[in-house]
Parts: sequence; C-alpha cells; structure tokens
Amino acid sequence: MPILGSFGAGAAKGFGLTMAGKKIEGISFFVLAGGAGGGTNQGGGGGAGGYRLVDPANSSQYSGGPDNSSSQDPAGQLDLFLGKDYSLVVGAGGTTGQNPAPPTGYSNNGSPSVFATITSLGGGGGAFHPPTIRDANPIIPNSFPEGRGWPGGSGGGNGVGSGENGDDQNPPSSKTADPSKRGPGDPSQGFPGGLGGYTDKNPFPGGGGGGAGASGTDATPGPPPGASPQPGNGGPGGNGLTNSITGSPVTRGGGGGGGSREDQGPGGSGGTGGGGSWRNGQAGTAGGTNQGAGGGSSTGANTGQFPGGNGGSGVVVIKIPASFNATFSPGVTQTSSTSPSFKIYTVTATSDSSQTVAFSEA
Repeated sequence: MPILGSFGAGAAKGFGLTMAGKKIEGISFFVLAGGAGGGTNQGGGGGAGGYRLVDPANSSQYSGGPDNSSSQDPAGQLDLFLGKDYSLVVGAGGTTGQNPAPPTGYSNNGSPSVFATITSLGGGGGAFHPPTIRDANPIIPNSFPEGRGWPGGSGGGNGVGSGENGDDQNPPSSKTADPSKRGPGDPSQGFPGGLGGYTDKNPFPGGGGGGAGASGTDATPGPPPGASPQPGNGGPGGNGLTNSITGSPVTRGGGGGGGSREDQGPGGSGGTGGGGSWRNGQAGTAGGTNQGAGGGSSTGANTGQFPGGNGGSGVVVIKIPASFNATFSPGVTQTSSTSPSFKIYTVTATSDSSQTVAFSEA
C-alpha cells in the first residue's frame, strides 16, 4: 500500500514523512509591522506598526487597537496545513522626511509584515510643520491637509496647527482641538496619533504617534499672540504592548514623540518608540530594530532643519507544538528556541516579499 506523503519544502526529516494536507493544531503567532518615521521640523511622531497576536497560552495578552482591548485578534485564527509554503515578510521601518519643504518633509509609513493570510499594516508617518498651516490644499498629493499624520497600523502624529477649529484670524481662545483630524490607526491593530499644537503661533509643537496600546498624546498648545514665550510641549507617543509569546515578556509597538521648537518646550517621549527632540536643533530618535516602533520628530530651529527619527523594523514570531518543525526559505533570518511543549521561531528579517515558511512533522 503506498504511503501518502510529500517531500516538498519542510516535508522530510530523517525517516519521517509529512502527511500532505494535515492541519496543524495549536499554532500561535505574533505579527508586528514596521514603525513609521517621525516628521521633521516640530512635526508629529511616527505611528507604530500594526500589532496582531494569537497566543492561547497567554490569553490575557492582546492584539493592538481599541477593537482588541480585551481579546486577542478575532480575525487571526489560522488554518495551516503540512506540506504547504506560506508567505513570510518582516516589514522595514519607514524613513523620515529630510526637509520641511513639501513633499519630502512628510515621513514614510512603515512596511507591512505578513505571515500566511495575516497582514499587519505599517505605522503611519508623522506629519511635518507645513509652511502654510491653514492652506486648503493638501501638502502633497493624497495627503491630509493641515499637517495631519498618515493613516497606518497606528496613526502618525499631527504637525502644528492640525488640531484646531476656527481660522487664523480668530484669537486662540476660540480654537479647540478637533479629534476628527487625528492621523487614524487601524482599530484592530493600533491607535490614532495625537493632535498638534492648535494655535498658529510660536512654538508649534507636534502630536505623538499612535501606539499599539494607546493613542498618541496631543501636544500642549503654545502661548497666545503677544504673550511671553511659554513651553509648548510635543505630545508623547502612545504606549506599546507587552507579550510573552517567546517565553519572556517583551514590550513593542510604541509611537514616536512629537517635536517642539528650539528650547521652548520638550519634545514628546516615545512610548517605547523614538523620542521627539526639542533643544536648539536636534534630530528625532529612531525606533528600535524589531520593535515596530515609530520614530520621534525633530526640533524646529532657526539655525537649520533636522531630520526626524526613522521607524523601527517589525518582527514575526511563530510558536508551534514540539511535534512539528518549520523550514524557511533562504532569504529568511530567524532564531529558534524550544521548550518541552513548543518550538518558537523569531523571524527578524526577510530579504524580499517572496520568502516562505513550511511545516512538517518532527
């Protein structure tokens, strides 16, 4: 009687054969996309990469975004089978804009991460300080007007003047924050960014980038016209989330901090993301490698313009029962660990979007 099996990628190990088409039970995963770059020149912090988790062994740890505030990813249950190749991509972090003049002042979104049918969205880029705050036209094609952060897994922080109602002729007391102008996050993966300082006067702070666990914080508004300079603080980035899928708790997916002007107020701290800068012309801090964190925004200074921080790359973690093995294509960089019950693979880089993983019986 013939043996029903397959010798495809990951199919054979020693004398064991993989039963083609057999479903893998008990698989867990964590898919974190790349964080976005922070804006330039008192801009918004970069948003964190989308954060998706399914790990029944740690049922009190959740995916990102308000839709998953008390549960793991409801759309993330996977049906995976032996002897098949599944897509695998680790998203790169987004780069910052290099100058406040459009269009290059806008930072770039992070890149998505993929495992099989699960895709986490890259973080939304932080806005920059627009040259005309109340310009009715978008700063660059398909962008939001008025220095709004880009949408993403978590939304980018807004630049200055991007959270106000009213027009520039009204006194600042008539201007109130408008939550509808936040850089939006995907509600099943992350949170929105914070609003920028909502006056058009010095010192123009930017909002924090959204994180996997919380929204970016709004900037502190600057002083009214004619008043003595007062601190206008950049908003801190939204906090990330902690999970223990690798066996130890690790916090990832924080938003970058917003920037502020020269030495008139501190930039926002990163919620495990990069910090925004604030004193006499400084670059924003980059998000950490494989942390999916947003980069911080840079200072705006009369002495010159400085770049924001780049976003951090994402990561993919796959946890399978010890009775199975995983085999990766050549362009995958990964490490593995074992326990009596599980094998855990942490994928830190993929060379391109064609990389794969396949599973076999041990």
